[in-house]
Amino acid sequence: MTTHAPLACDLHDTLEVACVYHYVVTLLCRDGTAVSGRAMTTETTADKVKLLIVESSIGTKQIPSVIYC
Repeated sequence: MTTHAPLACDLHDTLEVACVYHYVVTLLCRDGTAVSGRAMTTETTADKVKLLIVESSIGTKQIPSVIYC
């Protein structure tokens, strides 16, 4: 089982606001890539990984918090 760092509360709150208003966001990921799109919602997997759901012109992406925090 992979251990994930918990998402900081202030970052989580900011992402929730972005989802409520469907802001267009650009996330700079730990691996150096960037993901852009409209923040739609967050989800939590069975193993407690937070996902940010982003819609872009190429489709819907589920971005785990371990990538962007």
